[in-house]
Amino acid sequence: MAMDSHHLSENKDRSPDRKELSNSFVDVVKNSWFIAIFAVVCAILLIFLFGFLADAVFDKELTNLDHNIALWAYSLASPPLSAFLTIITDVGSPLGTAILTALTFGWLVWRKNYNLAWLVVILVGGNAILNEILKFIFRRARPELLPGGQHLSSYSFPSGHATGSICFYGVLIWLSFHFIKVPWLKWLAMVAAVLMILLIGFSRIYLGVHYPTDVLGGYLSGGCWLIIFLAGYTIYRRGRNRDRQPVNG
Repeated sequence: MAMDSHHLSENKDRSPDRKELSNSFVDVVKNSWFIAIFAVVCAILLIFLFGFLADAVFDKELTNLDHNIALWAYSLASPPLSAFLTIITDVGSPLGTAILTALTFGWLVWRKNYNLAWLVVILVGGNAILNEILKFIFRRARPELLPGGQHLSSYSFPSGHATGSICFYGVLIWLSFHFIKVPWLKWLAMVAAVLMILLIGFSRIYLGVHYPTDVLGGYLSGGCWLIIFLAGYTIYRRGRNRDRQPVNG
């Protein structure tokens, strides 16, 4: 009998935990439904646009537009601009992005923001893997429109520089809204990050290693990954913070 009452006592102790867990899940859903719906709608829209773009690219529907924009970019060529955009494209390269990600990781660890530090690493690293998978699926050859330009053997669609830049600088914009308290500095950081994203994408067209649609495809795929990842992390953190709140009574 003593053993039975001991088991009953254990079951009673466990039941509130299950109830509290259920209530916690319901609270997280209530508090995060807007973020979840917004992320899902944006992701679906970006996936649809990416699919539409990929279909148009491989049906040759955008060939003339690709060529005209690329040739216009080549017409701007000058030694100073070429030197500047070569630096920009190196900053946006896999190595450049990896170095910047490592520096960001170190800064966040130094501030003891360990979750955010790993968020940046997994976000950028996961995006790089996703981009390689997409390139292997589509297998688009590099452009050969620029006389004397670089001729790379890797696949072209979507642009790894474009998708990497929108993920890395996109998460920097998100972090700036957490850490920068001065409004004008916050907006300055956002404008600088957006400018870097656009410059990196343009540099790939200007240097003759990507079609404009490669860059656009990179922005769409990277933007989708960024939104899903940050929304998921935000919902997760809200749930964790709710669980840590003291119970009144």
